[in-house]
Amino acid sequence: MLSTLVTKLCAFRKVMAPALVLGTLVMAGDPLLSQSGATAGRQDGQRKTLTFRLISRSEIVDEGGTKQGFRTVGGSGALLSGSTFEASDGERLAVRYAQFESRAEAQRYFRYRLSEEAKTILEQGDKKDENGSAVGSRAEAVTTVATQKAAFAIMWTAGNQFRAIYSRSLPDAVDLEKRYAGER
Repeated sequence: MLSTLVTKLCAFRKVMAPALVLGTLVMAGDPLLSQSGATAGRQDGQRKTLTFRLISRSEIVDEGGTKQGFRTVGGSGALLSGSTFEASDGERLAVRYAQFESRAEAQRYFRYRLSEEAKTILEQGDKKDENGSAVGSRAEAVTTVATQKAAFAIMWTAGNQFRAIYSRSLPDAVDLEKRYAGER
C-alpha cells in the first residue's frame, strides 16, 4: 500500500520537476472540511460543498531552485513541504509550501516558479488577506510541467511564505486555497 501511495505521490511530484521526494508521511483520513460554501459540479447546475482528505505529506528539494541559489529557512537549498489531498469530487491536488528568510526572497522564488511552470498566466495580481490588504503576490496559470496533460497552478506569497496548489480542476484549487488563508 505504501509503495502505491509513493508511486502516486511521485506522479504529483513531477509537477515540481526537477525535484526529489525525500520522505513521505502517510496520513489516512484527516478531512479538511469546507465552511466557505465552495462546491463541486453536479448535473443540475448546483454545486455541493467540497471536503478535502489529506493523503500524504512529503519533503521535496527543488533542485532547479537550489541551483538558482534559493535557500529556505533551516535548509541548505530550496526545501519545500508537500501535501497531497483528495477532494470529495475525486480530484487530487498537490500543495507545495516553503518559508524563506525574507519577503523579497519569497517574491523572487514566486517569479522563478511562475516563469518555469506557467504555460499561460490566467490571472496575476496581489494576494489579499481577509481584510482586503495586499500581503504578497498571486497567480493562476495553466501548466503542463512534466506531463502532456494541462493542469492548473495557483501560486502565491504571503510575507516570507510561498505556496502553490496544483490540480486538474481550477475550482477545486481555488477552494483549497481559501482554506489556507481565508478568501483570496
